[in-house]
Amino acid sequence: MTSTSCPGCGHPLHTSASTSELCPACALSAAFDTDDSWREFFLPDGRARESRAAEGGPVEQIGPYQLVRIIGTGGMGLVWEAKQLFPVEREIALKVVRQGISASGLVERFDAERRSLAKMSHRGIVKVFEAGESESGQLYFAMELVSGIPLTDYCTEKKLSLHRRLELFLEAVLAVRHAHQKGVLHRDLKPSNILVSEDEEGRAFSKLIDFGIAKAVAEGNPDATLLTMPGQVVGTPQYMSPEQAGGGEVDTRTDVYGLGAVLYELISGSPPLPAERIASASTEEVLRMVREFEPERPSARMDRRGAGAARNRGAGGKGGHRWRRDLREELDWIALRCIEKDPERRYESVDGLVDDLRRYLDGSPVSARPPSRVYRARKFIRRNRLLVGSGLAILAALSTATVLSMRWAFAAEASRQLAETRLAQEDAVPEFLFKAFRHAGEFGDGTDLLALDVLRQAEKDVAIEFAEQPLIRARLQESIGLAYQRLGREDLAAPILNSALTLFRGVPGNEEAAQRLALPTTSTMRASGDAETAVPSSEAEWHRREKALGEDHPDTHRARLEYCRNMLEAAYWNDELRDGCLRQVDAVLNGVLQAPDRFPQAKVREYEAVAAQLAAGRGDHATALAFWDAEMDKLFLEGRARGNGRFWSGTFHVAALRRNGRLEEATAAAESLVLHCREFYGRQRGDTATATRYLAGVYAMSGSRDGAYLVCQMLQPEPDEQVDPLFVEGLDQLAQWSEQLGIAGSQRTRLQDLVAEMKSGEPRATPEATGATVGRRAEILFWLAELCWARDRR
Repeated sequence: MTSTSCPGCGHPLHTSASTSELCPACALSAAFDTDDSWREFFLPDGRARESRAAEGGPVEQIGPYQLVRIIGTGGMGLVWEAKQLFPVEREIALKVVRQGISASGLVERFDAERRSLAKMSHRGIVKVFEAGESESGQLYFAMELVSGIPLTDYCTEKKLSLHRRLELFLEAVLAVRHAHQKGVLHRDLKPSNILVSEDEEGRAFSKLIDFGIAKAVAEGNPDATLLTMPGQVVGTPQYMSPEQAGGGEVDTRTDVYGLGAVLYELISGSPPLPAERIASASTEEVLRMVREFEPERPSARMDRRGAGAARNRGAGGKGGHRWRRDLREELDWIALRCIEKDPERRYESVDGLVDDLRRYLDGSPVSARPPSRVYRARKFIRRNRLLVGSGLAILAALSTATVLSMRWAFAAEASRQLAETRLAQEDAVPEFLFKAFRHAGEFGDGTDLLALDVLRQAEKDVAIEFAEQPLIRARLQESIGLAYQRLGREDLAAPILNSALTLFRGVPGNEEAAQRLALPTTSTMRASGDAETAVPSSEAEWHRREKALGEDHPDTHRARLEYCRNMLEAAYWNDELRDGCLRQVDAVLNGVLQAPDRFPQAKVREYEAVAAQLAAGRGDHATALAFWDAEMDKLFLEGRARGNGRFWSGTFHVAALRRNGRLEEATAAAESLVLHCREFYGRQRGDTATATRYLAGVYAMSGSRDGAYLVCQMLQPEPDEQVDPLFVEGLDQLAQWSEQLGIAGSQRTRLQDLVAEMKSGEPRATPEATGATVGRRAEILFWLAELCWARDRR
């Protein structure tokens, strides 16, 4: 062994490795891009301070930059305030890579940071001027020197009104949106990374800093960055999203969460996760709180802090009562939507937050809404799984207890009409659902009750019990219909949702409920094979929203997209309608895509997806594939390759690959999609069955000898799983064509034995009881057999 020194801090090392190896402290600091506090755990007392001082001292000039003082430090380097001497004189910030950092293989990360900043050009984001290498071999880049104070501190110090606070915050949100459009995530949004400065005329403006570039040098920094191993959870606890705390994948909605946490603090006086809660907690406990702690409404936080808190935060000309009233009415909803634990319930992108903030500032209605009591009930269940028991018990208790509770409630009312009015005004139906969830454990385990049986019985009971109370009947039908939809039974969901929609439209004052239900209704119609009926309904809803809300409103976008999708589906199944449908979709798309700057970027992308479907409908499969190739790349790049987005884009991608004859790539993509669906949804979900159907089609087209049998294995029921005759019939059909399918002899024998075994036993359930899954499995088997047989006949 030889004795060497760490090239990062000069601390003695005893190692047989090369002399460029870092000490444990510098290695951790470099790997996690953290501040120098790690060294306290590895270096002797006093040594950390000496090493930091030594590290910052010796160099006075790098290239044309005269160093003034250290203003920041990170795992990969130091940030200096510096003066550029030529070709122009100006004050800049200079980031310099630590000596020896190349040995850790992180130069690529440094370069990635530089490139991320370089490709952004926005007045609200720090600029990069130049990158280079010093004579001693140190990499550096020069960037804009940002002076200012954190957003929340500035607002308090200047006693800004709520309106002015939101204007400054909106500037930062627009900067984040620009970063996202350039493919850059911030992932550490907090007040200290949104600095407010004033120009020469005293006008304030906000500037976004620190895209992983450096950590502020400050003693006792209240929002010091938290790092954990081995998941590399990086972020600041009070502003960190649950998916970051869990070490999971992040995407643009992670930054939406961070912005929401800043907004929450900006308007209420403290972040969603208060500092006192995490002051003495362990790292593990802090991360658990980030994932599970449910903050109160910002207005409730302000109420608890007292009216004086609003004035102390700088309410300006508004009194504390007016301040809290504004929060309660609209800003509560905006902030809480941003910081939803489930990313799917947040704004889809920063565009949505921008739109709502602008609406609030203009005095217009916002799209965010308070969370329903049904959603509160679902969150309660997730936190109390042992209490509520099995999923079927929950569903049974929900349907049964709701009807019984309402029956008892109405019996206590002297007037049934008064009861209905009261329920409609106070949203008592969801409140009964919440009570049913809360007491679900009292109804037994319910494992012998089948979900569809319960729902069908509830559907009948609702029609009888509330025949004279249309509003209550509509609300319960909506709940039952959406439950059918979640179970994959769009065929059952479509008629009951359509009935609920008709009832809502027939009761004055329920336009919002009708609008909420209109698109889910047409969506289930399309999914159940009735796109032709869905077309006029979705067209009417689109024009209704366009007239009431304007053509650029997000709700109008959703209706317009739904109309286009219904038209494309109708064109696919009906040759007589095909040309007319495609022409109308083309006309709608031209009106949008010729002026994309008018619309949010996320919505433009959805229209482009419809355009890709239109191209495929016209036989231009190369154009469709180019879009879906790029879309899949974007999903993975942005960390969104999970869930519904992956499923929806993945199915179109597989189809486009197959239609372009790229069968090997289509097979790999379909196999990956099936594995994803089985992991994300479970093997019983209809989405998994649909993905398997696509895989079956690829195997059939490519002539894979064992592909068909592999699909059979995927679909084969578990030992304790219920099976219906329809599935046995489909399996029998496939077995009859097994030789033509190219299934190997031993596998063909096993398949035939399986059919015989199932035929000899008693059917364990009916298709009605087990839902759509087995029916879809049978459909896959028939479809696979037909494709393979058609191929062999060619």
